[in-house]
Amino acid sequence: LEKIKAGGLKRVILDFSRARWFGAPILGELVVAAQLLHEQGGELLLVGSPKIDRMIKAARVDRVKLFANVQSALASLGRPACAAA
Repeated sequence: LEKIKAGGLKRVILDFSRARWFGAPILGELVVAAQLLHEQGGELLLVGSPKIDRMIKAARVDRVKLFANVQSALASLGRPACAAA
């Protein structure tokens, strides 16, 4: 979040697909990060799980783009999947 606040980042992919826990504090930080990126002309892309996707949608966080895996998030940016390494 500090790097986002400092500016210069346009697109951020966060991979929560292996997260063991995802609760309100994390959701709150994601909302802040998404808002900051939006204000800077960027976007937040989140790789999650069905449970996390439901939480994001239930919270009506519309500034976070959801993806099933990192490869699809990269593809949405026009980057090859091998760039994830």
